[in-house]
Amino acid sequence: MNVKNKAIIQKAVEQLKKLLKHPVKWEENGLLDGKINLEYDGYRLTFPGVVKKEIRSYHFPELEKYKETHGPFILIADTLFTNQRKILQAKGINYVDTHGNAYIKKGPVFIFVDRPTKQKVEKETGNRAFTPTGLKVVLQLLLDKELINATQRAIADKANVALGNIPQVIAGLKETGYLIALNKKEYLWKNRRELLERWIKEYETALIPKIQKGRYRLEENWRDLELDEKDTWGGEAAGELMTQYLRAENLILYTKATRNELMGQYRFIPDKKGKVFVREKFWTDNRQQRNAPPILVYADLILTDNQRCLDTAQIIFDEYIEREL
Repeated sequence: MNVKNKAIIQKAVEQLKKLLKHPVKWEENGLLDGKINLEYDGYRLTFPGVVKKEIRSYHFPELEKYKETHGPFILIADTLFTNQRKILQAKGINYVDTHGNAYIKKGPVFIFVDRPTKQKVEKETGNRAFTPTGLKVVLQLLLDKELINATQRAIADKANVALGNIPQVIAGLKETGYLIALNKKEYLWKNRRELLERWIKEYETALIPKIQKGRYRLEENWRDLELDEKDTWGGEAAGELMTQYLRAENLILYTKATRNELMGQYRFIPDKKGKVFVREKFWTDNRQQRNAPPILVYADLILTDNQRCLDTAQIIFDEYIEREL
């Protein structure tokens, strides 16, 4: 376990000790990251534990899967913001953070402490793999794990970015431990699932604001639209088409069309409260597909915080993504 996670555990355990005024002990051996033993009101409880520095929308399906697989467990986090704590409570997931917030429910024991937490946004600088341009490259590398051992020109062409970006992106992936150099031309992947999670986090904050092209209203049924071959659905629309599990309400369209073209071809009506979110299509492919790549659809759905969307995201992950990571 890394040093940062050990520090988080230590702080969270100290907070629990102050709260319960009883022994609390963390052991690294266990089903997940370890287990936590505590005493309260005459009861002795043991929970498998999962340690996270921070929680993002895309972590919730993973946490629910832990609950299904291992039963009651406890999430130990550095900071859990108010909306995140509410979601965890609704899902019945135990947690404690380093600020003293706690929700622990098992049998007759119920421990609940909720303190206001101001959200801070930490910005990492210097790693070119997670800039807007770098994220375009990393998406292609996530879609095709063998692409990393192609020529840098091939990678640049696939990602539709300038060739000079590729060495910097590769250096960034090596720096963060996702790539291991076998020799000067060959690389081995490590922790691609973790890289996907990191990509979604940075996609939300760094790339989406750059590719937003406005919101629109659509008077007709989106399912009846004949999309241009260069345009593609993301988010809920793609989730519905791919799984038939979701009934899409908010739509994401990836396109290179102009505002006037969207209004003329699809009869989109500009509306700041519209349910059609238009984004720049930032990847290239020659396939005529109605849906964006599964990883992108998964990211769009994970970032909604809507339970039905999160369930759909998990279906897409299981069916289309997991075996490719």
